[in-house]
This record gives sequence, C-alpha cells and structure tokens, in this order.
Amino acid sequence: MIDISDYMEIFKDSVKEYILKTEDTTFVGNKINNSISFFGIPYADVDHRFASPKKKQLSSIVYAREKENVCPQRGQKDQHQSYRCQFLNIWTREKNKKKPVLFFVHGGSFMNGSGNMIHYDGMNIVNNMDVVFVNINYRIGPLGFMNFDNYIEDFNYNCGIEDVIMALEWVYENIENFGGDKENITIYGGSSGGSICSVLPTIDKAKPYISKVILSGAIPAAFWDLEKSREITRNFVAYVADKYKQNLFYLSDEKMAEYAYEYIQNNDYGVSTFAPTIDGTLIKDFPISSVHKKDLNKIPFLIGSTGDEMSILSHKIIMKQWGMDRYINKSTQGEDPLLFLQLDKLYEQIYEKNNATQKYSDMIIRFNLSWYAEELIDYTDVYLYRFDYKAMIPSLIGLDAYHSTDVTCLFSNYNEGNTRMMDIIPMDKENLKYINHIVSKDVKKFLYSGKTNWNKADKDSLRAKVYNVNMDFDEFMPREIRKLWKKTNFYKDYFKE
Repeated sequence: MIDISDYMEIFKDSVKEYILKTEDTTFVGNKINNSISFFGIPYADVDHRFASPKKKQLSSIVYAREKENVCPQRGQKDQHQSYRCQFLNIWTREKNKKKPVLFFVHGGSFMNGSGNMIHYDGMNIVNNMDVVFVNINYRIGPLGFMNFDNYIEDFNYNCGIEDVIMALEWVYENIENFGGDKENITIYGGSSGGSICSVLPTIDKAKPYISKVILSGAIPAAFWDLEKSREITRNFVAYVADKYKQNLFYLSDEKMAEYAYEYIQNNDYGVSTFAPTIDGTLIKDFPISSVHKKDLNKIPFLIGSTGDEMSILSHKIIMKQWGMDRYINKSTQGEDPLLFLQLDKLYEQIYEKNNATQKYSDMIIRFNLSWYAEELIDYTDVYLYRFDYKAMIPSLIGLDAYHSTDVTCLFSNYNEGNTRMMDIIPMDKENLKYINHIVSKDVKKFLYSGKTNWNKADKDSLRAKVYNVNMDFDEFMPREIRKLWKKTNFYKDYFKE
C-alpha cells in the first residue's frame, strides 16, 4: 500500500483525519485545508486474474487514508502491484449541495499508469471547480485487455473495461454520500483512458451512469477485432516461449507485465498492442461505428488534443521504446504512395519544420478524434479545444505542445515524470497558472451545464478553442489535411461489412 507520505512531504502537519459516516459504512479519510480525500476504496473484487469483477460488500469501517494496489506494470515499483487492483480515490469538499462528479480514467497505452499517480491528484480540481473528483485503478496490459479466448475456457473479454464500468456503477450508487450528484457524472479520459471513454457511452451497461464526456488525446479507432486480437495473443505466447522457454500462463503477473513491455517493441503494433477487443457482447462495435449508428445516449461531448501530440516521437529512443516505427510502417501498408506524397507536401506547407511530428499526430490521434467528432455532430452537441502552449524547456528538446500536456495543465500537478519540465521557468509558471485558470473555468461550466463559452462544433470547420497565452479559435485540424486523410483506404473501407 501507499501511505500518505507524499502528502505529508508537501503539507506536513496540515493532514488531518476526517470521518464520514453513511448509513452502512464509516469512511476514515484525510483533510488538507478545505480538501477532503478518501483513498483506496474497493469498488469490486475478482476471483482470479482474468475473471469479471463482482460487487464487493464494504466493511462497517473503511480506512481510506492510504492508496491501494495498482495493476502489475513496468515502473511504479514503489507501489504494491496486483490484479486485485479494483480501488478508487475520491476528492471532495464539505457537503453543502450536490455537485457534479468528474470520473477520470487514466491513460498509459492500455498498459501503464494508475489513479495513484501524483499528477492525477484531484485536490486542485475540487478546489478550482467545486466538484467531486474520482479516479480509479483498473486492470491494464495482458490482464486487462489481451484476448485469451483460445487458451482459457469461459474467458472474459476486456476485463479492464469491465473494471471501469463496475467503478462507474459504484460511483453512481454511492457518490451522493460524498457530496456528488449521481445524475451528473462526467467521464473524462486522457490518452488510452480517453479511448476507453470514447467507447463507454456505446456500452449498454455503462450508458445509465454517464451524463457527459470529456476526451483528451483519445484514439477512438484503437480497438481490435476478434481475429486481430487473437493473432496478437498468439504472437505474444510464442514470443515468451521462444525467447524465455516459458509458458505465458505460468508467469507471475509482474513477469507477464515485464515481457509485455518487451513485446510491444518487437511487433508491428507498438503501444497499441493491448487495445481492447470488439467482442460483440460488451463492446458491440468500434466506437466510431457505434456513433455512426447513433448507438449512444444524446449527451454532450468536450473533445480536445494538444497542438503537436506526437512531438515526443522526434526522439528516436522514444520511437523505438514505444514500438512506433514498425507501427507507422504497418499502418501505411497498402495505401497509395502518391496520396502520401501529397500529404507530405501539405504538411511541409502548413507546419514547416514540425511537419513530420504533426503528420504522426494526425495519423495516430487527431484524425481519429476529428472523425469521431464529425460522426457525433450529426447527433449531439460537441465542443472542441486544442491545447497549444509550449513550455520553454520541453521545447528546447523538441517537445512542443505534446501528448497529454492539456491533462497536466488541468490537474496543475507538475511533479512527476516529464511534467516536471513544464513549470521550471518562472515565465512558464505564470503562463500555466493563467491558462489553468481559463481551462478550469471552461471545464467547470461544462461539468455544471453541458455547455461551454464557445459555440458547438460544425462538421465543416471543426472550430475549436485554442488554449495558449493568447486565447484564440482555430480549426481543430486543417480541413485540407482532413480531406486528404479521407482518401486513405483506412477511412474509405471503415464502414464496409
């Protein structure tokens, strides 16, 4: 378990015990100034590592001052790792009215991350927006998303998605005890968490609990059909057998996660390897297809990306670690070379020196999001944004407005991983403080009303608010580039049976 030392380091003696009594349970949490937090609340249990989650009866007293298990993964070695990672964390303030609930699903390429990470701490969000904030741990990597239906009898697909839905159900049933409005729950996901949130509104079990959706840097096409997921699994089983002479199913959870990280660097799918499966039951279709068929409730969406999502791929070591070199080559096979020459020239005209990373940004993220938004616009209200702020030190090493910096700005926690670089310079501190104020104000309005201070998007321009030192409006993605991407076989063949 994780103790509260992270908080003690920052707030010293200001962390106090806080008691919340409900009809059936007493929760013991933390209070720091006006912020109240409850860590490591179990929302479900599982019988084995590939089992569907089931409801867990809480004890009469829940000690919720310490963070709990995260799913096994490479990194986060300071945290206890287990497939029994079905825990959530809640931040709130003193109850005086029902408040909107922001339910956050962390990203990490479907194989890393947790709600325990310091830069997903919700204290700034509840203080800035007067909402109730929830984040969760759920199964990721092979334990959460790999398709073992040819190896395990009565295998349950998409355990990670099932965990998220179970957490969402728990929040719906219990959040009013913490000051939240169960009829006003907004799901919010960044990166692969955004991909999960792009499919949740189309899943029958999840629909009753979702009032609004926020997507950041999501990839709504990042899912596998059954055959492709089986192929990826077969190759993973063979990889472990060939390289290590071991049976994958006898590995510990930690060892499986370690080998999974190696595997993404040695196949054609990179960090997309462990994407969810379209199983036909829980997930009936690809998110874009489901939206095209209007198989979701009519709820508002706030969708955004950063100005140069994949500028991080300008570093060859990252390109290799993420397995993106082979993924990009695989993704463009079978496409018209002349079309891609046209695209290259257009990117050079519009973006000049950053044309390569902007092309990757569109290929991997922004075109997917644009396409998803276009399908939604025919049916419901969609608001778009783009986060363009470039912090000085990251920019010096080629990281402009890179992937998930918009999420970091909203949380305003610059103390973990590469986010530490964002606010070292005093000018960046001041600029990010100002931008965070505007972003928080806009997100708060969306959480409370389902609207923003700018107009709904239209399919032609995809007009978006641009967050930078000078706030502006621009196309979410240049329409000339969108038109060319729509000539690819990937786009043209998408809805073919």
